[in-house]
Amino acid sequence: MAAIALFVSGVAACSIFALDDDLIGDPLVDAGAGDAPSVDDATSSPDGATPSADAAEGCQADLASDPANCGACGRSCAGAACSGGVCESTVVATGQTGLGGVAVGSGVVGWTTGTELRIRPLADGGTGVLVNVGNDVLAPELTVAEGFFYVTRISGGSCSIDRYSPVGAFSRPMYDLFPGTIVQVDGAMTFAATTRGVRACDNGQCGGQDTQRLVVLDGDGPFTDLTSFGPRLVWATGTNPGSVRTVLKSASADAGVRATDVATGQASPKGVAMDANGVVWTAYDSGQVLRCALNAAGTCASPPTTLHGGSAADAPGRVVSDGTFVYWIAEGTKRVLRCPALGCAGRAPLVVMSGLEQPRRLALDGSRVIVADWGAAKVLAAPK
Repeated sequence: MAAIALFVSGVAACSIFALDDDLIGDPLVDAGAGDAPSVDDATSSPDGATPSADAAEGCQADLASDPANCGACGRSCAGAACSGGVCESTVVATGQTGLGGVAVGSGVVGWTTGTELRIRPLADGGTGVLVNVGNDVLAPELTVAEGFFYVTRISGGSCSIDRYSPVGAFSRPMYDLFPGTIVQVDGAMTFAATTRGVRACDNGQCGGQDTQRLVVLDGDGPFTDLTSFGPRLVWATGTNPGSVRTVLKSASADAGVRATDVATGQASPKGVAMDANGVVWTAYDSGQVLRCALNAAGTCASPPTTLHGGSAADAPGRVVSDGTFVYWIAEGTKRVLRCPALGCAGRAPLVVMSGLEQPRRLALDGSRVIVADWGAAKVLAAPK
């Protein structure tokens, strides 16, 4: 598969790269047939393959159709139907043309379209609270922290990170940015991956560039994903070969601090996540999902392990982790897949969602996976 295209131009003045399917060609046809039985939760696969010892000892349900044990023992569809071991998805919103990022706060979900940020309660059957930012362009990234949604806005060629409360109240914690699109926020700091590196500012004193600290140099990009966990920032670059890199949040590039390689020679890493077990990333061109535990220096304590081998046809994209399971979008096969946090042990992952059109981003709440399906113009939810 060709390496992921990168660009900085035109309407995407605040964009660093192009990763979306409409820019790199249509996703591959569904190539999911032939997977080995799922080891997820040590159960049988939905296609009726021989169950594991755990399933034989206590889980006698039909994992292909039992909504209380859908695809894995004890996995409930929460009132939805179970077919082929996959819970039926719930439609959160339809008609969302230009769908981009998605993020989940406390009981609410937010998503971006080309010019709007929409926020609504997950339990609400209506359209929810609509935040309209006029003719400005929202970058296809969205993050949430301490109940607030953060999104990059392009206005007249300049960029800002805007913050909205769950009821649409607006503030601007960081502005006068170099072109950038990926945002991460922790309790005290806002981080923005830009074409000139990763910049940071204190949430209470964010403003122009004179209030911003340069954390990572521009030469450490281009950035395809950025995440944070504990004291560290971790990101992936979308080239092939690409790399996964890390730096302490407190770092200052101006003071000479440089990023550390977590993994190099990767086949177009597209998504990256972090949990207590270490760093997880996807390799878009090889189909792999990989992990390594970090030591104090920010390097792998041992060689990276493969959580899921996959194939190039899977084209894995964005990835998230709740510490127990890792979830990722298989763009090529139009599914959302799940493996235990430490790996699938050579078996097929559990299918959380299938039959998607062009899934782009995903997020988690306590019990659900939320997906932005750009091709279907829908926001969808399914039980974890």
